[in-house]
Amino acid sequence: MDTNSFIQEIIAHPHDEQLRLVFADYLEEREDPRGELIRVQLERAAVPMWDPRRIDLAYRERVAQRQTGYAFFGHLPDERPPLCSDGGFYSGVALSVSAFLKLRNRLFRQSPITTLKLEGRTNRLQQLANTEQLRQVHHLTFAVDSPPAEF
Repeated sequence: MDTNSFIQEIIAHPHDEQLRLVFADYLEEREDPRGELIRVQLERAAVPMWDPRRIDLAYRERVAQRQTGYAFFGHLPDERPPLCSDGGFYSGVALSVSAFLKLRNRLFRQSPITTLKLEGRTNRLQQLANTEQLRQVHHLTFAVDSPPAEF
């Protein structure tokens, strides 16, 4: 399996932690810092909030994020950090409506995104409603500059 095949399998099975750990091994064998990021994020998610190991895990996560430049497996516009990442992939992003419409195919091919925050004017609701990628989103919020004219 190559990197792209792993990514597509993870997108198809976003909750399969074993698959992500195998991918982390694959990346670490190639000295890719994203392997450490996947591993530490999965470990941090499994550790209770009160556990003192979370301090070390948070530090390791920040180091890995700096090493990857938040690039994970694709870039966001303006190199913005994601809303949230899970097991080395974007799980939530905040984008302008126009950026989402422009980049949606690439973003959803690169990460199992389930949380989406759309910013700016929403005068393109019909176009948004017809996007196939919204079927994967579990949490959708809008942050608009001002309410639409009909309100």
